[in-house]
Amino acid sequence: MERYDRQIRVKKIGPCGQEKIAQVHVLIVGCGALGSYTAEQLLRMGIKKMTLLDFDYVELSNLQRQTLFTEADATNNVAKVEAAKKALSKIDSSAKIFAYKESFSDYILQEESCPDLILDCSDNYQVREEINNYCHYYKIPFVFAALAATSGQVMAINPVDAPCLGCALPQLDALIQKDCDLLGVITPLVPMISSYQVSLALKIITNPKEVIWDEMLYIDAWSYQLQNFKVKKQAHCKYCQKTELKNAPQNFMIKKMCGQNVFSTQIPAATFVLIDHFCQKQQLPLKKNPLAARFTWDDYEFTLFPNGRLHFYGFTTSKSIQPYLDNLVKGALIAHES
Repeated sequence: MERYDRQIRVKKIGPCGQEKIAQVHVLIVGCGALGSYTAEQLLRMGIKKMTLLDFDYVELSNLQRQTLFTEADATNNVAKVEAAKKALSKIDSSAKIFAYKESFSDYILQEESCPDLILDCSDNYQVREEINNYCHYYKIPFVFAALAATSGQVMAINPVDAPCLGCALPQLDALIQKDCDLLGVITPLVPMISSYQVSLALKIITNPKEVIWDEMLYIDAWSYQLQNFKVKKQAHCKYCQKTELKNAPQNFMIKKMCGQNVFSTQIPAATFVLIDHFCQKQQLPLKKNPLAARFTWDDYEFTLFPNGRLHFYGFTTSKSIQPYLDNLVKGALIAHES
């Protein structure tokens, strides 16, 4: 019997829909709780090309909610993407599964082909901001999903023609500042949110005209509440519009990013346009595409995004970053004035 017989029997899928599923390249950002369930469901429903992205390793505390991993993975400190790929390959050996043990900002600097759909399974709003910008630039959809404690949210996002993540979450900057907050989650919530996320992905792939792009779904696994919220595309959303260069702030707030030896801050957005000139003048090696720029300076690495978000790699304290930051912003402003 055909492997996908029961799914093909569903009129909304059929043979044509199953063929569409087999042709899609899906990128899953984050291989933790949501990523584990979502990747397995996608594979079982017939996705034949899947890219997994996560920089973390399996820990014993993951096993309460991350289904693709075992005690052996935790004991041996196996990378999540490698453990996930191994488990998924046993489910469908014919699928092409690509595993990248790196951050999303690393991934977008590579010369990789653009996926057809992204599943946001991260637990980090900084990463979600980057996904939103990436999908806006390449004009591809993604499915946002988040969970904490007993509740979660899911939304299909087409950032060009419909509300983007910034429209849906006007407090996105504040949420990014709380990325380090350690939140608990009950085990049954994860498959609930994942199932809604995968269901939206299935509809995007097979019947995109039926997708509601301006609605966020709220689910509570404890009170059994299910609510739908309408989201409007905001006329003044900073993620949907270009930001001009403004005067640099006098004091930059430098913070350490969660789970990584990386610091970040916010500088004038137009610095991104001027970074080529700055690196050329300073004789710094630069790798750049429309979504990110990475350069090396005194053996430290820096990644700059179009919205002015700047990441610092290799530093041990925020104090040691300040001289580089001051010189960078000053140099960019001089380049702008000239």
